[in-house]
Amino acid sequence: GTLPGLAYRGLPEAEPTAGKGEFVQAELAPVAAAAGGRPGWRAVGTLTKGNVDTFLFTSFRYPEGVDLSGADGLAVDTSAPAGQRTAARILVILQDKENRQYVADTGRPLSQAGHTQSMLPFTAFHQAGWSQGPKGPLDLGTITAINIGGGGYYGTEGEKVAFTLSAPQATTLSRKR
Repeated sequence: GTLPGLAYRGLPEAEPTAGKGEFVQAELAPVAAAAGGRPGWRAVGTLTKGNVDTFLFTSFRYPEGVDLSGADGLAVDTSAPAGQRTAARILVILQDKENRQYVADTGRPLSQAGHTQSMLPFTAFHQAGWSQGPKGPLDLGTITAINIGGGGYYGTEGEKVAFTLSAPQATTLSRKR
């Protein structure tokens, strides 16, 4: 259920693109009622080679930057179909204008069928080992991309990995005085 005092705020509209590994054929299509009942997208990755590291992410890009400094975290609604084998979990990657990338694990495996809303406080994010930007704190005032998906899966050729998602939302907890 909803946490008392939790407020959701939509982010500027952004049409996501698919980011994929070398051996993944990606499809990304809009759906009327996605995860959480809001409009969204269905991402499907077909592995074109087996036993290699694969990944599939959706990327919401904000070239001018979006200011998340007044929020406490993000809410991410995802769903996955039944029967997927992958133990890969949904990750969320924030990127700021300095190209720093911070990652958080939602704890939600893509093999878990059904809808899940993941609440990610900004304190759950840490600088990714692959980040191209300088060391230092993430600038929540200038987020240029929010990437949602999974990776690190060594599946079989022809296997499909799918998930649906709605656009992420900023969350704020009210503070009683």
